Amino acid sequence: MQNPLFYKNRIQRGDNQSVKFIVTLSQNLEYQKNVLKYWDQIGKNPQGKVLSSDLLEVITAIIKCIICLPDESLKQLSQQYLESMTDVDPNLPEYLSYQVFVDAITQLLFQLINQPDLSSAIYLLKTIHARIYRRQLIDVKDNTNQDIDYHILVKIHNTDRVEQSLRNDNKKSYFPIYYTEQYIYNSDQLQSADIIPSRIIKYKLAPLNEIIPIGMSCECMIFALMNNNFQECEYQHYTSSQYAFAKEIKLIGQVTETFLMILPNSQLVPDIGLQYLIEQNDDSYGFHSQYYKLNKLITRDIQWCQFPLKNQDGNKLLINIKSEFFTEEDYRIDQINKVNKKWERKIVSAKRQLLTSQLQTFDISKSSNPDKRQSKNIPFILRTFLGDLNQPKDQQQLQSALEVIQEQQTNIELPSFQSYLSKFISPKGQLPIDSKNPYEDDVIEYANQAPPQIFLIAKPRSGRSTFAKALAKQLDLEYLDLEKGIQRIYAKVAENENNPQMDEEGNPKEFLNPLEREVFDSLRFGRELTQEQLESLFNVELSQDLPKNKGYILDLPLENIFWVNSILSNKMILPKIGCRYFTHVVNLYQSDEDVLHFASKIMEKQDDLIATSQYDREEQKRPKIKYKDPNDPDEEEDQGDNPDDEDKPPIIPEKDLFYRPLDQEFLVQSLSNFQESQQKLLSLYDHLPDQNIITLQSAGLTTQQLVDRVFTQILKGQPLRPLAIKLEGGSEKDLLGLNLTDEKVYRMWSQWQQVDAVELVLKDKIIAGKAEFACEYAGRVFLFDNEDNQNKFINYPRKYLCKAPQLPKTYIVSVQGPKCSGKNTVASQLAEFYGWTLVDVEDIVRKKVQAQQERSKHLQSTFDPRVNDIHLTEIEWKEFYKGNVIKDVLPMVLNYLNIPLQRKPVGWGEPKKDDEEQPAEEDEEKKKKEAKKQQAKKKKEEVVEVVEENVKPVTPPPEDIPTKEIIPLLDAELKIPETSKPKGIVIIGYPQTQEQIDQLNLWGIKIDKFIILQDRSEEPGQILLQRNPDIIIEQELNQINALSALIKEAYQEENVKEIPIDGTKDEVWSRVRLALDPFQIRVDDEGLVRVPGDVQEGEEPIPYGDYANYCPVTLQKTNWLVPGKEEFIALVRGRVYRFYGEKEQQIFKDNVQLFVPSKITIPQPRIMFIGVRGSGLHTQLKILNRLYKLPVLDLKDNLIQNLEINKKNRQLNRYYMKGFKPKELDADGKEIPDPEITEDPADFDRKAHEIDVLNKILDCGGVIINANFFDVSEELVSTPIVDLLVEAKKLPEYVILLKIEPENFIKRNFNSKFIEDEYQMKMEELRQKRYQERVEARNKAIEEGAEELPSLEAPPGEEEDPEAPKLEEMLKEQKDKLLQQHEADMARIEELQRQFEELKINAVIISTDTNIENVTERITSQLENVMDREYRENMLEKEQCQKLNLYPDPTNFKLNKLDIYEKIYTHKQSKYGNRNAITLQNVPHCRDYPVLYRNRIYYLDNDDQREQVCQRPFKYFYKPTVPNDVQIKPTIFILGKVKSGKTEIVRLLSEKLNLVRVKVSHLLAEFVTNQTDLLAVNIKNQLKDGKEVDTQYIIQIIQKRIQLADVYNQGYILDGYPRTIDEALALSKVGIIPTVVFVCDKDDEYVIRKLNPKFGGIDHVVHQRLKANQTSLLASYYQSHFNNVRYLQVGQVSSWGMISLCTKCVQENLYSRALVARALITQEPVRISSLTLTEQQIIQKLSPLYNYCPVLIKAKKNYVASQLRSPYLLFYDDQLFYVSSEDTEQDFIKNPTHYCNNSIEKYKIPRQLTVGDKFDPFPEYKGHCPVELINNNLVKGLNNLVIIHKNQQQIFANAYNMQLFEMNPQRYKHARLPDKMQLGELQSVKNIAKKVAKRGDCTSYLELHLKNIIIRVLAQLGYQKPKYPTLSCKETVLKFIAISLKANNKNKDAFYRNKYQEKLEKFMKNCTLAQEIQEMYKISQESEIDEETLLQKVEQFDQFMAELQAMEKQKYFQQFIR
Repeated sequence: MQNPLFYKNRIQRGDNQSVKFIVTLSQNLEYQKNVLKYWDQIGKNPQGKVLSSDLLEVITAIIKCIICLPDESLKQLSQQYLESMTDVDPNLPEYLSYQVFVDAITQLLFQLINQPDLSSAIYLLKTIHARIYRRQLIDVKDNTNQDIDYHILVKIHNTDRVEQSLRNDNKKSYFPIYYTEQYIYNSDQLQSADIIPSRIIKYKLAPLNEIIPIGMSCECMIFALMNNNFQECEYQHYTSSQYAFAKEIKLIGQVTETFLMILPNSQLVPDIGLQYLIEQNDDSYGFHSQYYKLNKLITRDIQWCQFPLKNQDGNKLLINIKSEFFTEEDYRIDQINKVNKKWERKIVSAKRQLLTSQLQTFDISKSSNPDKRQSKNIPFILRTFLGDLNQPKDQQQLQSALEVIQEQQTNIELPSFQSYLSKFISPKGQLPIDSKNPYEDDVIEYANQAPPQIFLIAKPRSGRSTFAKALAKQLDLEYLDLEKGIQRIYAKVAENENNPQMDEEGNPKEFLNPLEREVFDSLRFGRELTQEQLESLFNVELSQDLPKNKGYILDLPLENIFWVNSILSNKMILPKIGCRYFTHVVNLYQSDEDVLHFASKIMEKQDDLIATSQYDREEQKRPKIKYKDPNDPDEEEDQGDNPDDEDKPPIIPEKDLFYRPLDQEFLVQSLSNFQESQQKLLSLYDHLPDQNIITLQSAGLTTQQLVDRVFTQILKGQPLRPLAIKLEGGSEKDLLGLNLTDEKVYRMWSQWQQVDAVELVLKDKIIAGKAEFACEYAGRVFLFDNEDNQNKFINYPRKYLCKAPQLPKTYIVSVQGPKCSGKNTVASQLAEFYGWTLVDVEDIVRKKVQAQQERSKHLQSTFDPRVNDIHLTEIEWKEFYKGNVIKDVLPMVLNYLNIPLQRKPVGWGEPKKDDEEQPAEEDEEKKKKEAKKQQAKKKKEEVVEVVEENVKPVTPPPEDIPTKEIIPLLDAELKIPETSKPKGIVIIGYPQTQEQIDQLNLWGIKIDKFIILQDRSEEPGQILLQRNPDIIIEQELNQINALSALIKEAYQEENVKEIPIDGTKDEVWSRVRLALDPFQIRVDDEGLVRVPGDVQEGEEPIPYGDYANYCPVTLQKTNWLVPGKEEFIALVRGRVYRFYGEKEQQIFKDNVQLFVPSKITIPQPRIMFIGVRGSGLHTQLKILNRLYKLPVLDLKDNLIQNLEINKKNRQLNRYYMKGFKPKELDADGKEIPDPEITEDPADFDRKAHEIDVLNKILDCGGVIINANFFDVSEELVSTPIVDLLVEAKKLPEYVILLKIEPENFIKRNFNSKFIEDEYQMKMEELRQKRYQERVEARNKAIEEGAEELPSLEAPPGEEEDPEAPKLEEMLKEQKDKLLQQHEADMARIEELQRQFEELKINAVIISTDTNIENVTERITSQLENVMDREYRENMLEKEQCQKLNLYPDPTNFKLNKLDIYEKIYTHKQSKYGNRNAITLQNVPHCRDYPVLYRNRIYYLDNDDQREQVCQRPFKYFYKPTVPNDVQIKPTIFILGKVKSGKTEIVRLLSEKLNLVRVKVSHLLAEFVTNQTDLLAVNIKNQLKDGKEVDTQYIIQIIQKRIQLADVYNQGYILDGYPRTIDEALALSKVGIIPTVVFVCDKDDEYVIRKLNPKFGGIDHVVHQRLKANQTSLLASYYQSHFNNVRYLQVGQVSSWGMISLCTKCVQENLYSRALVARALITQEPVRISSLTLTEQQIIQKLSPLYNYCPVLIKAKKNYVASQLRSPYLLFYDDQLFYVSSEDTEQDFIKNPTHYCNNSIEKYKIPRQLTVGDKFDPFPEYKGHCPVELINNNLVKGLNNLVIIHKNQQQIFANAYNMQLFEMNPQRYKHARLPDKMQLGELQSVKNIAKKVAKRGDCTSYLELHLKNIIIRVLAQLGYQKPKYPTLSCKETVLKFIAISLKANNKNKDAFYRNKYQEKLEKFMKNCTLAQEIQEMYKISQESEIDEETLLQKVEQFDQFMAELQAMEKQKYFQQFIR
């Protein structure tokens, strides 16, 4: 695929020479300098873009110089031209980039110049710039400004021809006029700006009406010449009303033919065919001459109607003044010399530029040829001009010009895209992750971490060995050189001399191996060691443990090719790391000249030959700097010298030194050999990632600087790999804090616990270590059994810690237990989990017996290969049938395990008697003879003698060997070897007798552990009986107890573990593993670890475990969050777990692995509500139920109801148990209750029963609990509610207590009507009582015969009866009761709050004295976190977060706690490294707000962020990270003019981002002062000679500075450099490309005003630097090549505001780069638009779809082309893809493979016609826009907006339409021209309408127009079907058509059409009103609707009908028509 070109933000496919020329020209630096003169005058935003309106003004002004049109037409032309140059950026639609401006200018110049080249384009740019910009003289002191006066110098070079033409009145003359126009400014004013410092010249864009077009001044001069009779003098510029702006501009005419004389003949043109030649001799522009092409633009008569050129007689002259940029065309003209005779003549001439503000119109009737003489209208002019821009050029001449530009172009060889991405490739190739189990994984990760294995490459005499030794010391590496092995030999010799070794006979013992002896002898006798001997010594050193453990640095003389070949041929046995020999390669580069210079300056001391370099001598001469701790301000300055000075050698006077003789020839030869070696070594490390190949320019740098740089790059901010350290003294617990004083960060035990790790690996043994042999490694404590193991571990811990500890594979475990104890299950679990072999002895014997029983014939029991089956012999079988027990079963087991067996030798294994004992020597001799006999016997058996051929040897039959005679195969010494012993087995039920134990001991089979399963229930054997009731329990228990005692005696009690079998299968399995496996997770022994009581003041508390402060047992078993108590704790791996009670604590200890680690599921919230009466509790519960979707549980009702049901069930059960008895009745005949049935027994635990019922009720998920228990008596519930919850372990998470004030309580609970009713009732009772008393009194009086009887009527005052109740008192009494009740309720509420808070449960009292909504808001505010899903996920995890206090001791600021945590190994940096855990930023790296989380350190930028992550650790600590081993640091350039604020920006930004400030002046000062290398010498010489330092030297010192450690760690800012484009190119060539370039965008006026003279700050140097400033060119270079420029609005935004913008920009850029590094690992799509990619690098990796969006192509068939610098540039699958927006980007990222497998060849994508393409004069649709055709509009297109699609050219009315077509051409494929075309634009001439009407054009247009309207109206009628009230359907349709015709009449203006459109809408509304009412009524019958709306509609209809009926029908409808 040929690389495409990006032009106008589109892919230009094919070989387009014109596009290549434009693109190449626009990238030329000299050309850009002139373009930037325009660009610098426009204001920019921070992205370096300008407002499109500002850019349009400049484009319009430029075109004004070329073409003279009315201003509005010029703006329209410029707008359309600019739109055609680019697509609008959707992110900043109102802004355009610099590239758009350059493309627009370049294409315009390319088309205007006949044969374009670089010089022509530059000259025209300068010419136009002089015309459109005015110079102003600004004085900042006086705050004045004035325009600089100027005049235009016009030189006419062929004046004689002009004079001849003017004198010839009768003869026509057509000839070219050669002239130049030059702007001459007032020299005095210009010089004043150079003399007076406060003055400055500023350019300002001239108003459009003040711009003088090219050629106008020449025309004015000729006019003046004619009027002044050709005299040579100064003439005034001709002025008119159109050019009233013109000042007294002088036109100087110079009559000369010199110019014509110097022209070559080929450039002379004939009289006919005018050409225009420009000459420019101005020094500022340089010499230039060029032909310009004539463009046809505005056709007009040669005469100038307003200012005609006439001769002295007043006749019009025919002098053709050539105006630029017009093409030749044929035209006809009337001859004015012949008044009455008209004749036509065809000539070739140029059309002059129109200078008037209006177009001339011609009268067609007076023209001899109206079609030729008519003027073109503005749209035609625009189309013509824009279309002419696509005229092709001469390709041959264009190619020549292109080659010239390319030769001048400065080519920078930048790396390819793949090489560029290589610096983002992670060496590890994987993303860092945080271990879920750091306790176990960290130490193994440290152990498996490859130690640094460094290969050093450096030239001889370059300080290689000094550097290697210093680096080895700082990295704690083994330094390996040729002397290392020799030193080891001499050390052995010296040790032997002090302690000579002797053999048994007293002779000296050889203490050296053969190689060491050979080397020592050679050295002793003065022989030179061979290279093979040195190679062997080196291999010995490489095989030692220390290089493998600590790592090494290899220092070899690579100038000797032997060592290179030795490495490449693998003769040097280098330890491999994976597939690599080295982890890092350090290449110290120095030029040969530097090496020779360095070697020549070495001096030696005469007596001891101590060599010192020149740098060392200069360093020693400098005064010592007093050491002072910067963190301690109170420390005295003269406290002491720098501690580093102690290691420095003493100063040697130079008089005692002499120069070492230099063998230059030998050194040169060595350097040559080194180059050859270096080329060979490339293959050794070319597979290493770039980050691990460290190349440094070492010349001039100190050894420490080099070491620090390498140290930094190797460690990458991580601590040194851990090394084992011996710990001495103290108990096992004391070891955790041994030798730790101020640090207070304690060690921890590893997962090896107290087991000897060396014994485990080397011998497969579990042996406990001892405290006296302890080591620390990676912050963990290890114990060892002996000192030898301790030393082995110290030398090479990686060997023993490379994997997690586990029980040895050779372990033998015996599982014993009674029947039904589950021993088979336990054994199976052990075998499956640990990978051991399961051996069921009983099953093996049973199968053997069963198989033997099934055989019809006896098979011999033997290990013979023909049989290989061990079972019972015939004799043993008979004994077995008699009922005897099989004793010897072990051979059967070994045979089952495929262990080789043999027959027991005679007497083997039998105990010897005392009298038969023989001397040991005789016994040994006997064994040897027996072994020889066995060997001879075997040889005899192997020999087969064949006596006869046909006779086969007879093999004896297999022997039937008793099992007691079979033993494992013995070795030659009659011992059982290890191969004959079983390993890694779980044996069930064996051994069970002493004989079996003895047999195991005899055969050397050791059982490591015994698991005895025991029934430890309260009643012996209860569990076994439950499992099998038929078991004889006493017998089983006695047998297992006896066996346990036997095994404990034989194998020691610590090897026998008795396991209770109660509980579930998992619980038993947990106990077995805890008893058997010392590496199984378990509760820490408090005697070995720190407990909370050990924590002292200032120390960090012991962190919580996974369950925070909640009980793990309760959470896992009941799924309830219940807080644990401080008195019940357990520690697991140094973390605290709390428990609700002692029972839960014990369960946890017995089954730790069931809880840790375990998946923890947070239950739904359980919220409890309690409220006083009248607090609105039930209302709030209903609201919360709807809000949170949680059920509401009424605890009181449910509890009482369940208790009653259970009570009745218990009574019923007792009734049934007692049996039927007759009912006992009392005297009244009622049943007497039986207390035995109705009452619970005395031993009934009512509280336990209530707890059990409560547990069942609350056995639910999330719930809202109504816990109001105010009116519950003890008879119903005997236990208080809080006690019930506590005992049931069902405590709520949150308790809401609702209260109310007494006043509101009374209002809500007080019922006065009830009291009044009660009062009335009592009063009525009293009245009845009094009436009864009167009746009784009356009756008594009657009986007594009283004359006067008492009255029955109530006497007056009865209401005041003292017995009558008082209403007021009753009301008051009721209120008092309520108050008492409220006080009791509130006391209860406060008591409940206290009780819950004591239980560590949040209990909040909320007042309900407001409305319901406010109360709900208060409650939801309290429950915001509790009900939040994300908060609940982090409830337990947030307790793992610990905010680290940096300075626990406020009096000691030297002790930074974070420093300690970063250096120790118990905690390490998280997967985010030193990045912010939220933003993933590490620039700047903030260490002030660290957080510890699960043994990881996280960094935050402020306290708010720290609080944020501590509350939501899951959200922030578990998100994806970026690789930490990819160094992504910022490189920032600050550019700007002098005194533009660069220094302040650099200072603030370097402080904000903690970047290194690199300033060239500082570097030069440092090199002059400190350096002694050849570069420093050259710089000193140049400065001494007063010369400017060469750019090459400056680049070299910058390279040296930025390779140092601080820059590598932090990044840097290059301050004030580069200053010129050459310096920028030089930086780019050496690979110094900035991440971001910040430009202080201010003009010269700002600088001068800033340096006001009153401050004495302005001088001529500032002016000179301003003139020489190339900031714009530099910004253009970096923006066009790397797209990394940002502009700072200096003076408009505060310094801190700009710093914030800079910080954001830098961090976004770095974050994007980090994402790229991550994507290279994860192979996911990633946006890379922020990378500093060049256009060529982008084009290299473009996908087959180029810059089209694959998502839109695949999904919608939309072809959307993106800009080259689009922000949506994605990298995926080694290709670059452009997408159109964030939405399409997300779609692509989700499924990239779905979109990326496409190619542009599959689709016929439209492309734009561009420069150099051939324009079709007959495009599709006759030049009309297809987009407008689809919209039924007939609009002509513009000739510059052309799309080629399916080999057809289509033109468009505007750029937006063209973009629509490009996106989706399928949508417009059905565009068609109308059958009858509309008439073109009519000319306003007399009787034109009649002439046109006769041809029928108007009728055709009318038919077409009416047809379209009628079609739309009829379609609308068919869809809406209107019916107007009181009119028929036909009448309605006719009136609708009449109104629609008026509303769509295009011959009327918009106001007219809008008026009738409103009438049409009113008409249609009246038509549909009745129908709407009917539909609403139907709906109202079926469902509820807004009746008010229906009534309003009915009312409107009634008003309408009333108005309609009140008027006559015809008169009414006239309102719609008139």
